[in-house]
Amino acid sequence: MNARELAPVVQDLVSVLDNLSGTLSAGKYPEGAKGKAIAAALRKVADELEA
Repeated sequence: MNARELAPVVQDLVSVLDNLSGTLSAGKYPEGAKGKAIAAALRKVADELEA
């Protein structure tokens, strides 16, 4: 994935993390599948940045 393709993915991930911040601030973790999906997206972006 090139940088231009990665940019909107990162923008979407920022939105997801912003919503997650509110959940965590309320003292809650995301439910199982949602938490796993967020973690997978973070790993994918990290892998792309390291490539």
